[in-house]
Amino acid sequence: MIRLLRTLLLLVVAGATQPALAETPPKVIRVSAIGAPGQRIATSYMGILQAQGLLEKEFARDGVRIQWLVLDGAGPAQNEAIANGLTDFANYGILPNIIGRGRGLRTRILASYGYSNSYVIARPDLPIRSVRDLKGRTIGVDVGHVPHLALTRLLAENGVASGDVRIVAMKTPDALAALAARRIDATIGPVNLLSLVEQRKAQLVFSSKGRKTEATNIGAFVVADDFARRYPETTKRVAKAYLRAVHWAAQPANRERYLAFVARASNTPLALVRQDNAGEQIRDKANPLPVLAYRNRVAAAATFSLEQKLVRKPVDTRGWVDARFIVAAAHELGQLRYWPR
Repeated sequence: MIRLLRTLLLLVVAGATQPALAETPPKVIRVSAIGAPGQRIATSYMGILQAQGLLEKEFARDGVRIQWLVLDGAGPAQNEAIANGLTDFANYGILPNIIGRGRGLRTRILASYGYSNSYVIARPDLPIRSVRDLKGRTIGVDVGHVPHLALTRLLAENGVASGDVRIVAMKTPDALAALAARRIDATIGPVNLLSLVEQRKAQLVFSSKGRKTEATNIGAFVVADDFARRYPETTKRVAKAYLRAVHWAAQPANRERYLAFVARASNTPLALVRQDNAGEQIRDKANPLPVLAYRNRVAAAATFSLEQKLVRKPVDTRGWVDARFIVAAAHELGQLRYWPR
């Protein structure tokens, strides 16, 4: 199997690194990303790409202007931006990506945006000590987003059927308020949930850190299909700049600077960001290569979306992941051996 994967990877590299015809890039490249409310700088690796001006540097000699669109509306806002022709590239969670594709949005997945940890917290006055104790409980979750998928995977891994819990759709800030007010019993989401644990208004029930679990958050760096067809060389150069950003964040020497950046850009206390990453290598969490395990999770998420009626008909994920650009970029940067496969 390993030999087969290496052979396939070499074939992708060979096909993706053939001499390209001369291409004039567009005058403007539009990029959208998720940001915290009130922030003009994106979060995580896209924020590094933006803050370090890596796209601007890549296209400076061509006179190309980079137009950034930082949205706090997460996935649906990203889908809307692509659908309305406001952006060429976007980076957001896999469920909104699938919902967009199910509604006819034509994109290609260039890269994984890595994964981030999931946390389950519960009311401190309830005897909820494990995931199995969530049976019969009311859980607030951001339906249609990656925490929704993570919750379902987590319940299944612990022998709890989805029908054994009552799911209430609510955004993460609303879920935190509802939990503190004891209107729900538990919620799942990113590291900022731990703020309630620190305030002793919640107890930590589950953390995906250090576990072999699919209850983590995954997403995709995508390009509008029309853009990729019209500007294949430009698409590869965008992928190369993205790789530079992720590689910088993954370097042990840059760890503290990266964590400090994440804290500022996401309005999350630095102590929580450090806690979220303690004992983990950014290199492992950030892996942008759309490896087989990632593709399988994308396909499973599409099945989940249909089961949950987030889409009306099956979403075919075959061919959606177009690894040629990111693999060619990684080859040019000498990063193919750097990322875990």
